[in-house]
Amino acid sequence: MAPAAGVVGNGTPGSCTEAALNAALAGGGAVTFSCGGGPVTIPITATKTISAALATDVDGGGLVTLDGQDTVRLFYVDYQRQLALRNLTLRRGRAADVGAAVRSHYHERGTAALTVEDVRFEDNVCTQAGDDVGGGAIYVQGGVSTVDGSTFLRNRGGNGGAIGYLGGDGTGPANGLTIRDSVFAGNETQARVSSFGATGGAIYVDGAGDGEVRVERCTFRDNVAWAGGAIHSVMYQSPQALVIGDSTFLENRATGGNGGAIYHQDGSLTFTGSLVAGNGAFSQGGGLWLYHPTAATITNVTFTGNRAEGAVAPSGYATGGAFSIYPSGPNVTLSHLTVTHNHAGWTGGGITIAAPASNVTIRASIVAHNTAANGGNPWNIGKNCDVGSPQMTNGGDVIEFPERNIGDGNDENCVAVPVVAEPRLGPLADHGGLVETVSLLPGSPAVDAAFAGCRAAVDGRGVARPAGVRCDVGAFEGTETAVRFHAVTPCRVLDTRLGSGTPVPANGALSFDAAGTCGVPADARALAVNLTGVGPAADGVLRLFGAGIATPVAQVLAFRAGRTRASSAVTVPGALGRLTVRNDSAEPVHVVLDVSGHFR
Repeated sequence: MAPAAGVVGNGTPGSCTEAALNAALAGGGAVTFSCGGGPVTIPITATKTISAALATDVDGGGLVTLDGQDTVRLFYVDYQRQLALRNLTLRRGRAADVGAAVRSHYHERGTAALTVEDVRFEDNVCTQAGDDVGGGAIYVQGGVSTVDGSTFLRNRGGNGGAIGYLGGDGTGPANGLTIRDSVFAGNETQARVSSFGATGGAIYVDGAGDGEVRVERCTFRDNVAWAGGAIHSVMYQSPQALVIGDSTFLENRATGGNGGAIYHQDGSLTFTGSLVAGNGAFSQGGGLWLYHPTAATITNVTFTGNRAEGAVAPSGYATGGAFSIYPSGPNVTLSHLTVTHNHAGWTGGGITIAAPASNVTIRASIVAHNTAANGGNPWNIGKNCDVGSPQMTNGGDVIEFPERNIGDGNDENCVAVPVVAEPRLGPLADHGGLVETVSLLPGSPAVDAAFAGCRAAVDGRGVARPAGVRCDVGAFEGTETAVRFHAVTPCRVLDTRLGSGTPVPANGALSFDAAGTCGVPADARALAVNLTGVGPAADGVLRLFGAGIATPVAQVLAFRAGRTRASSAVTVPGALGRLTVRNDSAEPVHVVLDVSGHFR
């Protein structure tokens, strides 16, 4: 690192001003802050342009917030200049087109552009909707950039609510973007006003310039776009690639198009060791929509509780509750997947593959308990898969349950000769590792059932395979361990009357954190709770279930208008230790949830 360019402040909060920041940034180099040892916010009234030839490195020490006051972009990085941001909060940046917090202008192929470490991006907004605009927090054009250990909350842009990356086409030194150990929550796009707008609720990728976009150990939750609720990636053929590993996608939504969590087109896709739960798409691919990849491998991924519903035939078809794939050739391999309790409004409650489905090879995987509404028709087909004939290529050891509707010749199993057996799956929970998984219960036919051999050295948690004489089928290796009940002093996890005082909406749902409150550990398998509906205005029922898990038929509490009612239950938390309460009544209702113990 070069000698310090400057220190902002002289040891007091009042000395940390925008003018002091301007002086410290001049000439580049390292910039630090001396603001008295406590948190400080510096209002920003003019964009900070990074134009010095010497790389600029700004470190807020975890105490400094730069606030654009919903008026100005915070940083603009000139052509071929380098900026590093560390240990800061950047909030309320505002721009018309791209990069409300940081816009990194064009960088030549393969050159260093932007480095971000341990930075919070909150409420940054690009106001324009349409094509080729967005990156509500960050927009990077070309070059090689990294984002580590950062958090993106409630940012918004035309495309890429949090990050927009234009890696481009062509050949030469590789561009690239790497994002590690970061959280994306509540980011969204602007409204859809053009043919290619409103895509990528958290991240929008337009090419990788012969390089890769890598997403490692990240969490995407409650991000929203017209298509690609969390990530929307369009590449320009090989060797451009999207690589995702050890990441969680929970309750992201594509409100009008495909890919509730992920939309990926062209280039290659490598997707490993991850959880895709409770996401939703209006049209196809509740969890993932994959179109014409040059190659794709999906390994050790759990797809559960995802839904593709909204599009109505014949104007549209809601298919592929977990994922939809349009292969470009025999170049897609699915290994050690667990695909369960997903739903489609048309067909392919679990998986939809465009013909010929034989271009996709599936092996050592479980596809079970998925459902399809068939557009309201009484066909009872395409529950687990919509693959046509020929089906997916059977790489061996594919467990499917239930099997196809044998009374309807239009229905097909996922592969020609599956193992038809109830897989005996446990709960979606924290079973160790970087992501949550759906376990195998003792006696599951998936245990030691990969007769054709292990297809991965570890499972979705990173646990070594095999645990027994052979590898297990699906994303989980081993069986659920016995649990014990741990009583706690009754404690209130949720009371919607407090805070904003917002009740659970009519015929709607509310998801909230259970783990980490009232002594509930992250790896709790189930909770003993008491659920109360307070003074409802209409008759109805409440259902309580794990976030990212399909809405159950069973209710926890039935109530009458004007009568406060309570009921005890045992419930299984879902992904990230979150619960969902659904109010099936014509009026909003306040809800109280107390916990009295957990199973672990």
